[in-house]
Amino acid sequence: MSQTTAFSQRDPRWANELLGDSGWTISKAGCLLTAISSMAADWGVATDPARLNGWLRANGGFVNGSLISFGALGRLGAQVVSYLDCTYTPAPVAKMRAALADGQAVFAATDWSPGGAVQTHWVRILALDAQEGQVMDPWQMPGRESVPLSTYLAPGWDPARGIFQALFYRRAGARTRTPRAGRAAHQPSLFLRTDDARGGK
Repeated sequence: MSQTTAFSQRDPRWANELLGDSGWTISKAGCLLTAISSMAADWGVATDPARLNGWLRANGGFVNGSLISFGALGRLGAQVVSYLDCTYTPAPVAKMRAALADGQAVFAATDWSPGGAVQTHWVRILALDAQEGQVMDPWQMPGRESVPLSTYLAPGWDPARGIFQALFYRRAGARTRTPRAGRAAHQPSLFLRTDDARGGK
């Protein structure tokens, strides 16, 4: 696993900044923004969650105020390979592992509080197998962002059960062995907000 730039949405440098044109702060609702910032920084973009938030706001990168348009990152050198909704089907763990091996960035929507109604929380997948994974979790405090995927798996769940959406990016100019699949790549994020008092979705 190569070195990964880690960001926390609760970092005081940007935690209280409003996400896009919404009334939600990055701390409360900026998990996907923060995870994508990690990818962009790894791929040579001089950015962080605050700077990416501002860039997306200025470049039409938000839909309905706070939903990130996946395709907007193309101008920063990150091309969408595919987006998959795994809410009612097992997550494609083998496809995700192959994408990581191919140098792609892979993001997963997990359940913030596993076992009840799904409260979407995005993480960046760093490593994955059939039973466990390692993720860059935006909700963790600065310096503690690398955690097991099982943090967001209910007892008895494996990654195929506990991942509800998967998003794949490749660096501009890079070839990919992973075929396009699932919904159209230009679809905006299905990022869901929630009023859970613990925040950080």
